[in-house]
Amino acid sequence: MNRLFVPEFRTALTDQENRMSGHASVFGALAQIGSHWERIHQRAFNGALGRDDVRFLLNHNPDNLLGRTSSGTLELQTDETGLQVRSLLPDTTLGRDVRELVRRGDLTGMSFGFKPTAHEWGRAPDGRQLRTITALELYDVSLATYPAYKESNDVVLRTRDFRNIPQIGDRRSQIIRARSRLLTER
Repeated sequence: MNRLFVPEFRTALTDQENRMSGHASVFGALAQIGSHWERIHQRAFNGALGRDDVRFLLNHNPDNLLGRTSSGTLELQTDETGLQVRSLLPDTTLGRDVRELVRRGDLTGMSFGFKPTAHEWGRAPDGRQLRTITALELYDVSLATYPAYKESNDVVLRTRDFRNIPQIGDRRSQIIRARSRLLTER
């Protein structure tokens, strides 16, 4: 079964935004999955990045394609925080709609669809079981309406080179809490 894990994120905008960046996964963040907790280890994406052809979607819907690693419109890498997403939004109705929804603060979550290939079990601080995903197959990263993780994430829409633009905006005012959702078997 594939799960989607979604840290909430915050938006910051400049004029005429067309590039988006943020984190689809935050390392070490906990998500409640049924009766246990789950988290993503720092090495979980090591085998997937560069190997898997990952899509950038809206709400994990393959009909809502925003970018793709094989076409160069989606870049993925890990940093000290988690799985970093960078994408050039398409000049399509969907791309313009997504840009506006993020700008307004209506669309405020990110996620990733995956299949775990290795994990370790332990105990969480509350005594429940804790599953740590150490390797996975990555299917998609997605802007998502309902995030599972409650950790913050910065998503920024930009017109210039997104690697050199500082984050802007009042972060605290843009945080939302959301619930987890499970993906059905692919």
